[in-house]
Amino acid sequence: MTDFTQKVAVITGGASGIGRATAEKLAMRGAKVVVSDINPAVEETATELSKATGSEVTHTVTNVAKPEDIQAMIHHALDKFGRVDILMNNAGFSTAPAPIHATDDDDWSKVLDVCLKGVFLGTKYVLPLMMEQQQGNIINVASIAGVIAAPSLAAYGAAKAGVIGLTKTTVAEYSRYNIRCNCIAPGWTKTSMVDEYIRGDDKTRDRMLRGVPMRRFGEVDEIAEAALFLAGDDVQFMQGQTMVLDGGITII
Repeated sequence: MTDFTQKVAVITGGASGIGRATAEKLAMRGAKVVVSDINPAVEETATELSKATGSEVTHTVTNVAKPEDIQAMIHHALDKFGRVDILMNNAGFSTAPAPIHATDDDDWSKVLDVCLKGVFLGTKYVLPLMMEQQQGNIINVASIAGVIAAPSLAAYGAAKAGVIGLTKTTVAEYSRYNIRCNCIAPGWTKTSMVDEYIRGDDKTRDRMLRGVPMRRFGEVDEIAEAALFLAGDDVQFMQGQTMVLDGGITII
């Protein structure tokens, strides 16, 4: 098991869900963590995690679609901790389900801005630092929507497929600097975004679960454990891969 006491991690979308769970697990194992989110509640998240884990956890309020916000996030980590060892591009967003012909142009742009451009910007602005360090680890959060068809979620699926492609290109260009980059593709997981998709409709929930061989949703802690595996030093030779955690959806 990797000792994270000498590691500094930055996590976008860290106020809740998978991002928060990963931040907590890293902090519990000694990492210094910057949790970033567009939601101002991220300040409370950082305070709670710091008290619960005894590790240094700070925060930034960040819109990942804005280059200046991403740059400020990286500078914050440098000012506080002097380096960035791990970047987890986790922030995600989706609009209400709609078929392609009924997808609003602005909704398409908003989803691509957060889910793909945000990953690009996080990667772009942390890479010079990691190149200088001659070491770094980028973990991108995609989705099974980027691996298989995503009916009624065209923008989200397109963005997440782009994240997988960007992950591979990052490896091809930057492995020689001892920078690793891998991807996680969760299936249906108990997050606020999935709750919003279901909107309290039992029929929708049942329909979703029928497609999951395990007949349950994933837990954020399960996805966070996969992120810790990728963040650790025990799998240095793993590059450009997409870890699918979906209860078996993609094997049917």
